Amino acid sequence: MESAPDQLQLNVDGEMFDIRYDISQPGAYHFHWVSGPNQSCGFTSRISTHDRMTRDQLVERARGFLQLVDPRTGFIGD
Repeated sequence: MESAPDQLQLNVDGEMFDIRYDISQPGAYHFHWVSGPNQSCGFTSRISTHDRMTRDQLVERARGFLQLVDPRTGFIGD
């Protein structure tokens, strides 16, 4: 499988994410939820092998995040 590019915009189930690989943290990607309800919403995901993720892995991480976050507020939890 081919690694995802260092920067990309990804549509995951109708939600847009700007994703950036962090060269200072091998294996880490920063996700910014562009279409979310607040502009500061996002997360970082890393794979333990310090490899680069594939596009499918990035989609999987974004979907996992969307399952946790309140779509009205953009926050996890109550």
